[in-house]
Formats: sequence, C-alpha cells, structure tokens
Amino acid sequence: MRLRILIFLTLAPVLAQADSRDARERQEVLKIFDLLTSKMDVTAGDGIGSDLDCVFSREWDESWHRNAKGVETKPFRPRELLSLQEALDPLGQHAEMFCDYAERVEQAQILAQSSGKNIAVANVGFSYPVFGRNFETATVYYQQRSDLFYPDSNKKRGVPVGSNGIITARKRGGVWTYESSVTGISN
Repeated sequence: MRLRILIFLTLAPVLAQADSRDARERQEVLKIFDLLTSKMDVTAGDGIGSDLDCVFSREWDESWHRNAKGVETKPFRPRELLSLQEALDPLGQHAEMFCDYAERVEQAQILAQSSGKNIAVANVGFSYPVFGRNFETATVYYQQRSDLFYPDSNKKRGVPVGSNGIITARKRGGVWTYESSVTGISN
C-alpha cells in the first residue's frame, strides 16, 4: 500500500503537467485554425465553389504521410487532441460543412442525375498541426480541390484544378502569425 501511495505521489505532478500540456495544445490548435481561416477561404475548394454544403471531411487529412503509391512514408504522426471539426468549428455552428466524403460522393451523383445539372463539390483538408518545442512554431499541410459530377455518368470526371501546400506559423509576442506557405497546383 505504501508503494502504491508513493508511486501516486511521484506520478501526480507528471500527470498534471501532461494534462496542462494537452490543454495548452488544444488552445494552440484552435488559435492556429482561427489564424488560417482568417487568411484563407477554406470553404471554396479551389475556387469553383460547391453545390453541396459539405466541404470538410470529419477526419484530419493524413495524405501527407503517404507517397504517390499510398505507402506510408512518415513514421511520426502527432497525437490528435481535437477533431478537425472541433478545430474549424469550435462553437458547432456549421455542422453541415462536415461529412463523410464517400457519402457526399453518392449524394452528388444522385443530385447530378436527378437535376440534370453538373454538380461541383469542394474538398478542403488539413493535417493536424505539428508543433515545435514550446508551441512557438507549427506546420500544417492542406489541400483543396473540386470534383465535378455530370448527369450522364455515375462517376466524377477529372479534377479541374487543385492545390496543396504546407503552411508554417510562428508565435510572435504570444500571437500566431502566418509565416510562410509552399503551394503546388494541379489541373
């Protein structure tokens, strides 16, 4: 029993510190996504817009961990303390903008066929931030693209245009600032 109490007393400060660090990380993730949404139009996909409300997956984008063949290339993966929806919509005011992409594809196909119109769908994804020591820097991968669904086909045709990139943010005077962005464009 004494050993148990001794272990608890020894670990209590460590556990409290871990909880404190997790709480701080959650706050920093919210601040970073507040910064990103103030700098980017995160609802437009690649600029074509969207005929459906859903723009974001419910999951963090992990494609930056894989190469072109889908093989995992990065052994490090940050522990996610918030969902993408919690980071982008912390007050829960835009739940309609988050969905399962597979369900949305099916919805877009049905809508294109029933309406007889082309349906544009925006896709915007973000990775969970990778923080530097002491939360002074953060890196986020993002991708944006649009898919078009046609009434005469069950499949989308091409990706008209898309972009992806890496955003680096740095904390200056306690405030996150947009440091740099490296972007690639495909069409």
